[in-house]
Amino acid sequence: ALGVAGVLFFFLKDSDLFSDGSYFVGFGSDTLWSATEHWQTMSRVLVFYWKLVTLPVLSWMNVDHNFDPAVGTDLTMYAIAFHVAVIAGLLFLAHKKFRLCAFGGFWFYLTFGPYIIVPERDILVEYKAYLPMIGWMLFLADVIFWAIRNQKSKLVGCGLAAFILFGIWGSRQRNAVYETTETLWKDAVSKAPQKARTLHNLGFAYGEQNQFRAAKVYFNKSLQSASRFLLARINLARVYRSMGNYEQSLKEYQIITKIAQHISMWEVQGVINDAFFEQAQLHGARREYLEVIELLQQRPSVANRNQGKLILATAYKALGQQELQARNYEKAFGYLRQSVAINPNDPEVFNNLGVLLAKAGETEEARVAFQTALQIDPNHTQAKDNLKLLQKLQSKE
Repeated sequence: ALGVAGVLFFFLKDSDLFSDGSYFVGFGSDTLWSATEHWQTMSRVLVFYWKLVTLPVLSWMNVDHNFDPAVGTDLTMYAIAFHVAVIAGLLFLAHKKFRLCAFGGFWFYLTFGPYIIVPERDILVEYKAYLPMIGWMLFLADVIFWAIRNQKSKLVGCGLAAFILFGIWGSRQRNAVYETTETLWKDAVSKAPQKARTLHNLGFAYGEQNQFRAAKVYFNKSLQSASRFLLARINLARVYRSMGNYEQSLKEYQIITKIAQHISMWEVQGVINDAFFEQAQLHGARREYLEVIELLQQRPSVANRNQGKLILATAYKALGQQELQARNYEKAFGYLRQSVAINPNDPEVFNNLGVLLAKAGETEEARVAFQTALQIDPNHTQAKDNLKLLQKLQSKE
């Protein structure tokens, strides 16, 4: 009863009686859809899952499917008719005492229930078929038992042999696809050539092999499919940087930081923070470092994570170094103290603090700072030299 109530609430709350739906469709997509559109799309998706479960043909399989969420087509009507026919057939099998067959079929729909109710960015993913496949195995087991009871052992044996041989052949073919990251995502792109994520991941595979020109091509294709796909854009910026095209890299980071002002999803915050930080590093701009700090302060849930803390500490350190070079010692000291409070394991910060303290005449505190830097990194050359110089000055006094 609770399940039925949940389904009714989900579909009614976004019907014309209330308001339009506002669910994002697909990874990196800007498309919005309603609950009714979701239900119609899932009717077609479930037909495809039936295909994958009953006969996993290699051409149907993909590590990252791109399923068109179009609704109101003839295909949707055919899909709905297919499910009505399947359910009617399962009820008929249950009436004829094929209860395990019937249970296996209904198990398929039961396990897909949460995906029918709750919209997801990934409309079709093969791992979702693992649990429903148990139902298909129960269905086959019931058929096999029926055949044995009716003295059709030869038929069962031939069928099982064909099934096993097909499985071995399919596994070998699929293992060839999974052989390398490049072959995996080439296969995915060949089957989903317009999907932003598959294009990005093939670009990333090329980037890992230092094939930057190929990586650039696929990152750009990914952004043509989804212009707000931040991960593709930041990796494109890194490719430009690796190729020595710093001007174009900076342009990409500037696009990211503009988009970032309108994004609040936690999963992209690390990408946004990296974009701010790397943009600042490209030309050492004080403004970008301050923007990093402001962005993280506005999102404490992100700032308190390890990555956020590290980026925040590094931004304070960079500001401190800039102020130190500009001889604004008071500001430099403040920034460096904030950096070390967040990340007390950076020898460079302690070395710079030692320099500031020595300039201020606080020689004992400066010595402690240099020694702390060397405790963290015994091979820190600047801290060694500064400590020796400080000791010489103290011996003369």
